Amino acid sequence: MKLNKKIIIIYIAFMATICLVFFGKSFKVDREHFEQLLTIIKKSSLYMKIMDNKDMEKKHEEGNVAEKSSDEPIKETIENISKKFINSCFARNESNVVSLLAKETDYIRSPDGSSFIRYTGDGLLVEGYMDTDKNLADYRQRWCYIEGDKALAGVEITLKGQDVPVIWYLYYKKENGQWKLYMLENDYNPTKPAL
Repeated sequence: MKLNKKIIIIYIAFMATICLVFFGKSFKVDREHFEQLLTIIKKSSLYMKIMDNKDMEKKHEEGNVAEKSSDEPIKETIENISKKFINSCFARNESNVVSLLAKETDYIRSPDGSSFIRYTGDGLLVEGYMDTDKNLADYRQRWCYIEGDKALAGVEITLKGQDVPVIWYLYYKKENGQWKLYMLENDYNPTKPAL
């Protein structure tokens, strides 16, 4: 029995050694294969992150370009409405002026020949006085700021016989898909432009 136990122990040790050698080599191959696979996975996830970042940057840049280009037609529209509004005001064409105004805005002609628009929405009462009793010499839209469905334009109005222009701040909002003027504020004491 002792012999059999020794033979069995030697046999088990021998088989264990063979298994270790075999599995060790196999494990080494598998480990290298596994490490290579992990490297590929790491590279691909890193590659994907880099590509995602590049795609995000590209989309962001395209978005900025699209945003800028999408603002340009709006600014042009606002400029055209401003032009029509100013010309109609000084031509005293009431129907044209009223067609450009939002619901909560009224056009009022003063007895002296001037006019103003009154906004009564959002709990506000804003009256923007217009020197339409005088003659218009020139005007130009200096800037336009758009945020969502609202816009603000700064228009420089030059009246005949006056060197210093008057600044009109024209407020626009989208109403039923169209840009409408809803409020006017003005600066009657601007300084003479430095340029």
